[in-house]
Amino acid sequence: MSKIFAAYAGISDPGDLISEFDEAKDAQDMEDARIQGKEAQSKIVRSKNEDFLKLTELGDDGLLSIVADGSGSGNAGFQPAGIIANNIAKSIKRLYARDKKTLFEHMPIFLEEACLAANEALVAFKIGNEELYGGFASTVTGFLLHRSGNACLFHAGNSRLYFIRDGKILQVTKDQTEGQALLDKGIFKSDEEYYMSAERLRLRNGLGVFADPYVVTGKFVMKQSDVAVLTTDGVHYSINQDAIRDTVLASQSPDQACQLIVEESLKMNAYYKDNITIAVVQYLGGV
Repeated sequence: MSKIFAAYAGISDPGDLISEFDEAKDAQDMEDARIQGKEAQSKIVRSKNEDFLKLTELGDDGLLSIVADGSGSGNAGFQPAGIIANNIAKSIKRLYARDKKTLFEHMPIFLEEACLAANEALVAFKIGNEELYGGFASTVTGFLLHRSGNACLFHAGNSRLYFIRDGKILQVTKDQTEGQALLDKGIFKSDEEYYMSAERLRLRNGLGVFADPYVVTGKFVMKQSDVAVLTTDGVHYSINQDAIRDTVLASQSPDQACQLIVEESLKMNAYYKDNITIAVVQYLGGV
């Protein structure tokens, strides 16, 4: 079977990726899969990692990639970002098993509904025990990629999707924060001012933040050798998108790109300490 995707991920807490990577049954499954994953960095920046990464292969047909950045877990034991990512992945896997043709023909509708269902799961925790789970919230950003190159993003909060083609990088998603609103109004004069402000963390949208959040969806097409990059804010508030682009283009593989971006983010994380999560997905072309 020809490889269609090359996907690698870097995380700032050891073990998270391997334990959650597509529920792989054993090492040989991971070696044989068209989607290949590795942990890129094991240095911990915070005592608790509230980021979560989920890469889920859908048979021979596609890849679902999700990053989520949670908050409010405290001593609850459960991680809101993990609840969100796992619920979205399970919803899409059920739809794929039931009718994959319809899923890939109507990706925006199904991805939005999966996110809203995950939001309801998070809200149920909050209603069930306000003391333990009242602060549960999470950003989520991801995309569903079909083997044909057709893809669809979904987004709520301030995690991000970047797209690299022909040496150029585009920030596809827009932060849904109070700080971004101030930047749009011209009150903040630069990205640097925004990134240094407390308002960059004040979400105007996200899962668990509101009972009825707004999920942005949008179709796009990947061509051979295009690269999609998912980041939590521990990455993109530490290094700019040009540095991400330059690192990806200079790297020999998505694996190496992840390792280098995580290392660089950690170096720049002295002021803004946060968990760091990144996924780099290169489309190798359909069969």
